[in-house]
Amino acid sequence: MRLCQWEATSGKRLHHTPLPIRFRAILRYELSDTGPIRRVRRRSLEDSSMSSLHPAVLLVDDSTDTLEMYALGLSFAGYRPLTAVDPESALGQLHRERPDVVVTDLQFAHGSGGWDLIRALKTDASTRQIPIIVLTGRTEPSIAVDARNTGCAALLMKPCLPDDLAHVVERVLANDTAAA
Repeated sequence: MRLCQWEATSGKRLHHTPLPIRFRAILRYELSDTGPIRRVRRRSLEDSSMSSLHPAVLLVDDSTDTLEMYALGLSFAGYRPLTAVDPESALGQLHRERPDVVVTDLQFAHGSGGWDLIRALKTDASTRQIPIIVLTGRTEPSIAVDARNTGCAALLMKPCLPDDLAHVVERVLANDTAAA
């Protein structure tokens, strides 16, 4: 397989090295065993067109690497990612901006956990209708039952690809829109 980096404006091949994780113009590359590699232009992470027209997704996880990976994947899919490193900052973020979906881990290094955040969202009348997706590395069978009982829209287990998360967010938003 070959992976080439292409110049964003002219389409000329620059070199055959892996791309850095962070770069200004986000490009999606298709891999090919033979033949040319097709380049698909994507928006810049710093693009100001990421307005309120794009559904906002609040990601809550204590790992900044995890937050960055999922935020990048969701921005590729056309969502406006918001991030918080703990449930307390997530609640503050919810007061500043109203996300369309909340994606939260369950375990945090310090402070309250994901279940506390979920209960706080479901008991507050202003946030009760926001769909919640649990994204966790915990594998106990009771988690699915607890997630259903607390009103979560979906449960995903880590490791989870950013594209898979984007598909679940899309499905949850479609179900939420249909129910409204």
